[in-house]
Amino acid sequence: MKKLWNVLSVDLEYGIFSVRFFLAVIGTALVILLGGSQMLFLSKDQLKQGIEAGYHFKVVLEGVGAESFVFAIPILSTIAFGTRFLEEQGHGYLKHYLPRCNRKNYIFSKVTSTAFGSGLSVFLGTWLSAGILFLALSPLELTKAKGAENFLWQVSKISFLAFALGMLWGTIGACCAIGFHNRYMAYGGPFLISYLSIILFTRYFSGIYVINPREWVSRQHDWGDTILSILGILVELSVIAVMVYATLLKRDIDCE
Repeated sequence: MKKLWNVLSVDLEYGIFSVRFFLAVIGTALVILLGGSQMLFLSKDQLKQGIEAGYHFKVVLEGVGAESFVFAIPILSTIAFGTRFLEEQGHGYLKHYLPRCNRKNYIFSKVTSTAFGSGLSVFLGTWLSAGILFLALSPLELTKAKGAENFLWQVSKISFLAFALGMLWGTIGACCAIGFHNRYMAYGGPFLISYLSIILFTRYFSGIYVINPREWVSRQHDWGDTILSILGILVELSVIAVMVYATLLKRDIDCE
């Protein structure tokens, strides 16, 4: 167990404390700010009289539901961890490291760090955008009325949704990279899958909206308890992606 934790901590530290992880966080925040940018142009009356309480949260919600977020997240979520295995394999690091940690620990560590780290980058990017908007807009917001929504909790729910999206697309990107043995497929693969899925499930199979990537953020249909329902779908799809990734890792390691 101690060896497993050591292997996992090395993988997480390598990814999380990297420039690529930082870029993924910053990129996510910028995409959300871009998606909600139209709401940032306040009228003279809004500047003079103030804006409604929680306006900064509505900008975050608008940014997460924008097309720019839908198409950028499949790429951003793969930046930090998507190509890690190919890099270790190509540099010869795998041959020296694998005997020290054993195959099962290595596979578990790679799968866990990829899924968790990819989700974390998008999660932190969402909170970063919310923090920036709070600092910029909260001085202009009217005093929060009694019984108003808890906007901190609302942002938390959106952040967990972003985490699940990052976890899914980051793992899919890693699958594409190792499946095609091409690091560029780690970025292009999830984007193409997302783009084609949106076309298929919007134009031809609109009744199967639960696996439409655009629907996960726009929520145009009735999902019941919206966030929990979508999180359930994303977690299920992520589990499938994780199983595929583990299988591909095992195949490549056996061929070493």
